[in-house]
Amino acid sequence: MTNLKVIGKENVAGYEFTGIEGGFEKGKRGMLVRDIAEIHNRPTKVINQAINMNINRFTEGIDLINLKTSNVAVNQIDLGFNRNQINASKYIYLLSERGYAKLLKILEDDTAWDIYDQFVDGYFNMRQQFKKPQSAMELIKLQNDAMIEVDERVSYLENFKKDYDENRQIDEEQVIKLEKARKRRAMQLVGGKDTQAYKEFYSIILRNKMYPDFRNKFNVNRYRSLKIKYFDQALKFLESWEPKKETKYAIEYANQMELNLENEAV
Repeated sequence: MTNLKVIGKENVAGYEFTGIEGGFEKGKRGMLVRDIAEIHNRPTKVINQAINMNINRFTEGIDLINLKTSNVAVNQIDLGFNRNQINASKYIYLLSERGYAKLLKILEDDTAWDIYDQFVDGYFNMRQQFKKPQSAMELIKLQNDAMIEVDERVSYLENFKKDYDENRQIDEEQVIKLEKARKRRAMQLVGGKDTQAYKEFYSIILRNKMYPDFRNKFNVNRYRSLKIKYFDQALKFLESWEPKKETKYAIEYANQMELNLENEAV
């Protein structure tokens, strides 16, 4: 059975929440989803749903613990829950630092990213007591352990940031660039606004040809869902997109017929 210790109310970055130690590695701290929901200004059930929809990304006992089902020794009343809340809740999640970091990736919450470092430094990595070394060898060991912990944390955060940067979605400015590239390419293909092909095919190419090809190519239903690591590739795709032969022939035929009519009129 794992014992949890309720430290009391903690204050970090202007947010008050219940401090909890234990449940994960020795001396590691955790945060209740109830408190995380308040920080993100979202209902607790929304955070629980986000976790449950991505539960395969979380490792039980390392990233999270469900206090309703896990073999933990804790008085949930001490955690600030009343009896009705305890009985009505199927999930009372406790997240570790790593679990909270994974949740941030899922939520893509800018507010939480702004305070994430403060929570890591000001809460997750704090200790209730500092063990005073009793000998020179013990001091060396503590220093070595601290260096290893720092290296591991830096490596983890670097990998986490790289993964986040590569998998986050494009922003509105990039959406606008893609849309402009699509319109510009469609205009090139029909030969400009003053052509017969523009009247007949411009809208068709935009909506019925290019956009479906784009969605199929990148497996998205809208520009905003595109991951930023594919942005350059997507831009080149739109800038160099080519219609099928029958569409090309139809464009050429429409413009040629218009030219013939103009020549006859002369």
